[in-house]
Amino acid sequence: MTTRARKSKTSAKPRPRPLLTRPGARFRCFGDGTCCTDIHAAGPIGRADRKTLSLLDPNICVHLPGSPEYMLATKEDGTCLFLGQGVCELHAALGPEIKAMPCTRFPYELTTTPSGGRVSTEHRCPCRTMGDRPELSLEDAERALSDRGGRLRAACSVGARVPLARGRSVSFARWERMEAELFERLFALEDPADIFEVHSLPELDGVDWREVAEYMRTLSDGTRAEVAFLYLGDAIGKDVGLRAPPRRRPWSESFDRAEARSDEGNPSEIYADWLADEIWSMRWTIAGGFARARRDLGARYYLAMRIAARIRRQGARPDRAAAEAVMIVDIARETEFWEPAVAAMSDEAH
Repeated sequence: MTTRARKSKTSAKPRPRPLLTRPGARFRCFGDGTCCTDIHAAGPIGRADRKTLSLLDPNICVHLPGSPEYMLATKEDGTCLFLGQGVCELHAALGPEIKAMPCTRFPYELTTTPSGGRVSTEHRCPCRTMGDRPELSLEDAERALSDRGGRLRAACSVGARVPLARGRSVSFARWERMEAELFERLFALEDPADIFEVHSLPELDGVDWREVAEYMRTLSDGTRAEVAFLYLGDAIGKDVGLRAPPRRRPWSESFDRAEARSDEGNPSEIYADWLADEIWSMRWTIAGGFARARRDLGARYYLAMRIAARIRRQGARPDRAAAEAVMIVDIARETEFWEPAVAAMSDEAH
């Protein structure tokens, strides 16, 4: 009986239910508005959404640059065509059902696991990172993560084995215990550089950090996302002797609203909360094992600290500087700029 039970647990398939939240996860939308701008390039927009939205405005859906997929169009100032005074005019006039699925889902993500569906959030908006927020609501998350037919749609799926490094994995139950230890250290506000054992940019195989920085810095500063990548390129470039020119922060309006509604917070808590969600989401299993994820998260934390220091020198409150830095490094994930660097990070286990 014991052997059969253990075998059944090990071979458990990923499932979306029950929905699970990470301990300490908090979120509430305050309408700060960052998600309704070109820093997110909201998309891809599916055929059904395009058909509906085009009836309201034939110019609302445009091609993602260099892609056959569609995104929501923006005004000259980089905000969504339907963004009014801090609110979505579609939502206000016609209800949330009319919005495109990427807008409905943000900032939630879902990962199916043998224990159930893990709800995580992206930290690309001050509503997620700044001020007092209630505990993340599973009811709100389920509503956001369900498709038009009421089915939960996962972005990632993890099975009975969790990869740690090349040729090495552990059971999902064992991973949950390892993860709990990481959370304990993060929530105790231990330095993430020590937790991830990354105190500088990790060495790359076959790629040079200078190349990565120069590649990022070839962008124009036409959109908020491009400015964010320029900030990231500058932070990397500091390690290889590249000077950083002055940069604007075109997302400041959203963070101004967040700062006005919130008391000053602890930057260390903002970093810990973000990194815990990155671990909890288990998106890193798609690109490799946790040994590589350690280096990825450690490198992004290292760069976030540099970016935050730069933003503080521009006069920003420390918690706001941390939140802006987290947003910048978070949008770098899974992009053509950052993916090659992650792929070149050694995945040997510590």
